[in-house]
Amino acid sequence: MLGVLTTEIALPLQVLKAQTWAYKRWRFYFQIIGESHLIRVERDGNLYFHEILACVPLDPTACQHAQPFRELAEHRYQQHNYQVRVAFSTEAHPEDRLGERGLEVRFPRVHRVTPVTRIQWARRGDQIVWWTLHTYPAFDQVIYVRSWSSLSI
Repeated sequence: MLGVLTTEIALPLQVLKAQTWAYKRWRFYFQIIGESHLIRVERDGNLYFHEILACVPLDPTACQHAQPFRELAEHRYQQHNYQVRVAFSTEAHPEDRLGERGLEVRFPRVHRVTPVTRIQWARRGDQIVWWTLHTYPAFDQVIYVRSWSSLSI
């Protein structure tokens, strides 16, 4: 499920890796939570929003936007100066490598594949962008879940 919330998240989450990055009045908390991710965005020390992509029981009524992924169909969401896109694939891509600014967790091998969760970020002009990769091995294939987000500042 993809959730965008402007309130605090009241779920117990296991943070495996985290890093904070600041730019001008903005602070970004990038977190790998299990095989998922959570991004906390603050402006002037106040919560601006959370982006969470996880298999957790989020209450859709508590979300500004909530999208379950039962069909694994591509999804896009845009609200004011923020946008996110989530896509699913069974193929790896050359851009699926860790860049200069990023977090990565590699999990124990399953079905001869090493599952990976990765978050990367950068400033591009007047935007802060981040993108993620989540790999989920199954018996006969690997599902690659990618997200691309941007915030105009």
